[in-house]
Amino acid sequence: MAEKFDKKLSYYIEDEELTFTKEDRDKTIQKIRRQTEMKEDKKSNRRIVPIVATVAAFLLAIALLPSFIANESPNADSMVAQQGDMTFSTLVMARDSSSPPHRNPVNILLTVNRNDKSIKAVSFPRATYVDIYDAEGNKQMKDKLLHTGAYYPDPDASLLTVSKFLQVPIDYYSFVPIEKFSQMSDYIDKKSKKSAVEDILSEQEVFKHLMEQIQTSKETDIPSELLDDLATSHYQMEVIKLKDSLKDTFIEERYYVEIEDKRLESITNQLLEHLNEE
Repeated sequence: MAEKFDKKLSYYIEDEELTFTKEDRDKTIQKIRRQTEMKEDKKSNRRIVPIVATVAAFLLAIALLPSFIANESPNADSMVAQQGDMTFSTLVMARDSSSPPHRNPVNILLTVNRNDKSIKAVSFPRATYVDIYDAEGNKQMKDKLLHTGAYYPDPDASLLTVSKFLQVPIDYYSFVPIEKFSQMSDYIDKKSKKSAVEDILSEQEVFKHLMEQIQTSKETDIPSELLDDLATSHYQMEVIKLKDSLKDTFIEERYYVEIEDKRLESITNQLLEHLNEE
């Protein structure tokens, strides 16, 4: 059977007319060229892949180099902190711990310029009518500044409340027990609806006492470097007074103090300029 099949195949090949035209030749050449080009492309791709990988690794190394240097340098973070803290602001609050909930009867905002050794201070009346914010930055209600600590004990709430009211960034806080304001408390009428702190804040003895209380505060996030600078350097304080721009008002039969808009804007500009001075 196999021999018969082989004979038929042999006869078919012999009888078939074999022709190879110009068109056939052209097609064959084109096919060979395509196959050759495909092989060359594959070889080229194999050569390009390692090159691309090498270039990508090199670029990644360049991108990560600054962070490697920063991590290896022990002074990198402290240098940034020093440059950023040549001016800073802090909210000093007197906490009345004798009668919870803990209210803040005294709120003094200080902007500090370490370049020219100057401090600007603003003391807000306890009855100042403000938007009160929680520690997450959500506006909750309008009430007296005095009650912020009672509603939200987290110091961030007080910082945000004063910062948004005045439109001035506040970096740090310092709590001082009201009884520690020994010299200041003699001048403050606790029954008064308007704080008299600004009247005596510029007195040298009072200012010195305030600085001592800030430096020894057990509740503060002011860095030790800045506290040391406040203790060892001689600063000049300027008190920005609000008293002449305060307006008495009653809302739902409750007494509040409001600050004139133009005066508030002027104070904001003064403090921002002080923080931006180099």
